[in-house]
Amino acid sequence: MTAITIELLHDEKGPWLGDLSQLPRSTKTWVRSGPNHGPEYRCADFPGVVIRHCGHPTAHRPYFFEGIRTPRKIKLLADAKAIVEAVKGGLIDVSVL
Repeated sequence: MTAITIELLHDEKGPWLGDLSQLPRSTKTWVRSGPNHGPEYRCADFPGVVIRHCGHPTAHRPYFFEGIRTPRKIKLLADAKAIVEAVKGGLIDVSVL
């Protein structure tokens, strides 16, 4: 298994992950729960990890994580799911995040 290097970018709000196109797309089943604004997503394969939406309908990077070390927020839900799977699968070295 080859590690993937993803650039850690910074702006006025702090760090965020750069180009995520090299990540394999999610292959797991994620369950959505919670309200229409601010839902959360969980996967039985990753207990304790939650992907949450901030609840703001026009947020630029609305998805953030609980139970996993990653920088700030992510723009797309598909990318957030792929990040969790890549980190848990050892494709992303979280020691540099």
